[in-house]
Amino acid sequence: MKPAEQHILTINGGSSSIKFALFAAGDLLRRILAGGIERIGLPEATFGAKRRSGRYLFARGDSAGSHGGGGHTDGLDRGAQYA
Repeated sequence: MKPAEQHILTINGGSSSIKFALFAAGDLLRRILAGGIERIGLPEATFGAKRRSGRYLFARGDSAGSHGGGGHTDGLDRGAQYA
């Protein structure tokens, strides 16, 4: 059985946001994905994650949000394909 690849998860919490990144550990760290929750507690809060390539795994928020995606249902549907 092949040993599992080692990963490092980083989490940074602020007053209105939580950001995270997942790295593959090896000789060099390689970021696999990054994301976060922005504007916590406000109606226009957003939640998303994207791959190193910039492709979103999922995005949830208002349709005019910085993630460039659709509404929250649309974002969750896109995310389901990567689960």
